[in-house]
Amino acid sequence: TINRLLRIFLSFLFAGQVAHAQTVVRYGADFLAEGMGAEALGMGGAFTAYSHGVQGVYWNPASMSDIDHAEMAYMHAERFAGLVSLDYGAFAWPVGDRSTVGVAFVRSAINQIPNTLEAWDAERDRPKPLPETYFSTFNAVDAAFLGSLGWRVSPRWQLGTTLKLIRRKIGPFAQATGFSIDVGLKYMHGPWRLAAVLQDATGMWQAWRVNQNSFASFEEAFNLRPPEGDTEIVLPVLRMGAVWGRSIGTGRLDVSADVGVAFDGQQAWVFNTGPVSYHPSVGLSYGYREIVFLRTGISNIAIDPWTDRLSLSPALGAGVAVKTLHVDYSFGHFSGVASELGYSHRISLRLQFEGDRFSRQR
Repeated sequence: TINRLLRIFLSFLFAGQVAHAQTVVRYGADFLAEGMGAEALGMGGAFTAYSHGVQGVYWNPASMSDIDHAEMAYMHAERFAGLVSLDYGAFAWPVGDRSTVGVAFVRSAINQIPNTLEAWDAERDRPKPLPETYFSTFNAVDAAFLGSLGWRVSPRWQLGTTLKLIRRKIGPFAQATGFSIDVGLKYMHGPWRLAAVLQDATGMWQAWRVNQNSFASFEEAFNLRPPEGDTEIVLPVLRMGAVWGRSIGTGRLDVSADVGVAFDGQQAWVFNTGPVSYHPSVGLSYGYREIVFLRTGISNIAIDPWTDRLSLSPALGAGVAVKTLHVDYSFGHFSGVASELGYSHRISLRLQFEGDRFSRQR
């Protein structure tokens, strides 16, 4: 049965992990929640229904079956003057006449984090002489591997699923492994495309293991008990989207809208009905002769609880297609125009492979 297979998979995945409890948490693996690809981010992340081809590995696996040729994509982004780096790569390959397989890798890192634990003299309750000589650094790295499968069920209906494997490491202090499964659906009729993705449909499981020895100096200096290992479960998020498009002269206009429905109980800064919160976004894309593209979008639409004013994060984007190579750029604030977290530039590449061996076999 499915339950039995799931238990076997969990036992294999978390073998050797120390988990003292299972805790339902609101957030986990947030590095996967920011969105991937400059095209999508230039439209404010309103991409659930607009997603196509290799981008579906991350956004909606059902949409991967749109392609007739293999595709690959790559994006690199940095935040906070390069303090946080993000790399994303994906590849999708059509199989048979209706299916497409895809893989992706995501890596987010914060490098050179100062570790000052050894600079404290616990006996004298003060820093050691020349404390900087005791400083060291460590990295915090989050990584994920995604494997997707999409099917074209009929000319109008598409289905897909994605398995996500998570690996997280905080220097020598702690590490975690985890997994979740996404399920996607897409429907096309006339100028409309409708889609839904249940992210982390199984819940995102993360089993943390803490290296107690690395906290020895911390425990001695501050007389505090170090953290212990735990298994965290992040609740699913339902994303729904719609796209309306039509040709205008030699170009095409697409208007997209998304809403994320989360069961995290969040109430500040978001539209909510008690335990359920809603995260809308809208986007627009205009392509001229399928060569030059202009995009804009709005995300993080919310009400500031202090001023009762509308808060949002605008985004702008552009792209150019040279034969089978697509280069996309997006610009936007990290978290609202009033945020002090700054803005981010993102550039991504998407390449289509030609030739019979990379084409869908019908």
